[in-house]
Amino acid sequence: MGKKILIVEDNPDLMYVLRKQVENLGFQTLVAVNGKQAVEMATAHLPDLILMDMMMPQMNGMEATRLIRQNPKTHAIPILAVTVLQTHNDREKCLQSGCNDYLNKPFTYEQLGSRIEKLLEQQPA
Repeated sequence: MGKKILIVEDNPDLMYVLRKQVENLGFQTLVAVNGKQAVEMATAHLPDLILMDMMMPQMNGMEATRLIRQNPKTHAIPILAVTVLQTHNDREKCLQSGCNDYLNKPFTYEQLGSRIEKLLEQQPA
């Protein structure tokens, strides 16, 4: 089976689209609907990559990313911020929280696939 990608997204429609796109790229998917669940699932399942929404209830993506980075089991998992936040300052905040890369919504299937491949290639085998 392919690599596992944890998709963290609170919007059910976007979650569906992301899941289908990631599966079409040949990856297994795990899903979380908020930051708290993302931290728990990252620790329990150790995915190869996390697609992290930044604006969610209970715990936002930046806080979830910080917690994932603080855990020795999960600190090296690549995290791609997938967000509607679009200013340069927003991008910097996402990267400072520990995200490896940043992708604005809306995005194309090709953009998503390219970013996922790039982040996975940077990981040691």
